[in-house]
Amino acid sequence: MTDEKKWYSDGVRFECTRCGKCCEEHGDYSYVYLVKADIESISRHLGLSTGDFLEKYCTQKDGVTFIKMNDSQCPFFENGGCTVYPARPVQCAAWPFWLGNLVKETWDSDVRPLCPGIGRGKRYTKEEIESTAVKSEEGFDEPINA
Repeated sequence: MTDEKKWYSDGVRFECTRCGKCCEEHGDYSYVYLVKADIESISRHLGLSTGDFLEKYCTQKDGVTFIKMNDSQCPFFENGGCTVYPARPVQCAAWPFWLGNLVKETWDSDVRPLCPGIGRGKRYTKEEIESTAVKSEEGFDEPINA
């Protein structure tokens, strides 16, 4: 059985332009999901306990923790930048290479129009893209305790 060639097999150019469009609500792209490591890292970065961070900035739905949006954008996007960038969630660091985005139709209809950094900058290899996508999905089975 041969492996079907993926649309991104020759790589994809991407460079974050820091436009903030991925930090805004866009239908299915309206949540910043957090894993335990994200919560710990951001809490430490902000000088908050994990409990205080969760209470102030997060909500849960169906057992998943995510950041509460302020006025339809991430509360950490201010003045054209991410205020928690060194501790940003894995989901944010992996953009645009999420597993769901690697479906050609999704890429062309949802991701490419949203993100001006696609087609610019470094060419990411198929292996880098898939590794990033897999890592962005890790940790959601870990319990989050405040």
